Amino acid sequence: MEEKISKQERRMQRKIEKEENKLKARKQKNIKKILNIFYTVLILVLIGWVIFYFGSRVKLMPPTIGQGHSEEIPEFHIMDEPMPDRVQKHMMEHADGSGDSGFIIQYNCTKFDCEDDLVDKLKSIAEKYPKSVYLVPTSIYDGKIILTTFGKIEVLDDFDEDRITNFITK
Repeated sequence: MEEKISKQERRMQRKIEKEENKLKARKQKNIKKILNIFYTVLILVLIGWVIFYFGSRVKLMPPTIGQGHSEEIPEFHIMDEPMPDRVQKHMMEHADGSGDSGFIIQYNCTKFDCEDDLVDKLKSIAEKYPKSVYLVPTSIYDGKIILTTFGKIEVLDDFDEDRITNFITK
């Protein structure tokens, strides 16, 4: 037989059940919060990884526009030190500070293996165009030989005199 319980006992039982339900709801809410934090951290880590992964594959190239240039003019057309970007922008806009666009030949023998005579070959080309071509080393850009002029860029893996001359004369 069923045992009869008093009103007071039923109230107490309902109160206990209500408290147990509140406790369960709080636990579920805490679990949801923890899962939300976990998923947010996971998503942020994945986004960071994607940015790092694809960002590391973007090649760093010299400028090809004149915006943000400096009015500085290099002393020499064949340089032993890198040319700052702001100066490159000015030389591409107009070589020697006036006239037609200039051309910059950059070589990177820091990141790439260069033949012993590469710089001499590049110098001989630059010397053919003493008013418009600059030859400068680089260690930051991702290309063995990088040709730039206003609005154009070409990257060469190996010395190719015809391609370099065509870039300058066209």
